[in-house]
Amino acid sequence: MSVAAEPDPTPGYRRLLAYADEAGITSQTYSGFGALWMPWERRGDFQKLLRTVREAHHHTGSLASTHAPADLLTDLVDEVFRRRWLAFRCVITPTTADDTRRRRALVELIARRARPTPPAPPADLRLRLSRAARLADGVGSKPQHAIARALTAQLAPEQPLSVRAARTIDGVELVELLTGIVVYGWERRTGSKDKKRVADRVAENLGWGDLAADTAPGEWKFNIWYLKDPAELDANDTPQRAVQLLLPMLD
Repeated sequence: MSVAAEPDPTPGYRRLLAYADEAGITSQTYSGFGALWMPWERRGDFQKLLRTVREAHHHTGSLASTHAPADLLTDLVDEVFRRRWLAFRCVITPTTADDTRRRRALVELIARRARPTPPAPPADLRLRLSRAARLADGVGSKPQHAIARALTAQLAPEQPLSVRAARTIDGVELVELLTGIVVYGWERRTGSKDKKRVADRVAENLGWGDLAADTAPGEWKFNIWYLKDPAELDANDTPQRAVQLLLPMLD
């Protein structure tokens, strides 16, 4: 049974935390970049959620590891869909070796959700990336520095922005997991039984039979955006599939 669409709660948040993996997930035909969003004040609840799921499955290793139990990952997928304060977005684009185009796809993905909807004031955006080097006073890893500079140009001058490496890796690993699952779906690849099981659970939560599709631009809970050319930021020319969420959301 599907649940009715709910409005995006983002305009009510004053501070937003987004985890992203600037390296992205690259496959033969498609590459994906993802971001996991939550209110800054719920970061402790997020860590508690991850800890609870881990303990239930007696797992202490990486979430992105091939050794992570499928039962744990499917439960984690359900928890992401259940929490009203969690949202995931990813952009799918044709694979390219051009780092500038790849970075532009990620920056635009972040900027599209960070831009406020008038008359809401801009939120304080705190973006946490995967690289170990920290960004401080304009000095840090080149990818982080470039992303921070590009985002500053995309956002309103009065919008606070903080970009640095994540202190804990769980958020970034969850981004890698979900982005990889979507890329896997677009590639229509036949992977392991466990990987297919997790991908099928994501699709089921969307009300879909597979993940080889994109969502409407306004879909906020789990948004998949196909970008044909990051250099042009061209309009989406692929069919968009309606989302019918399976699970009711909880605060």
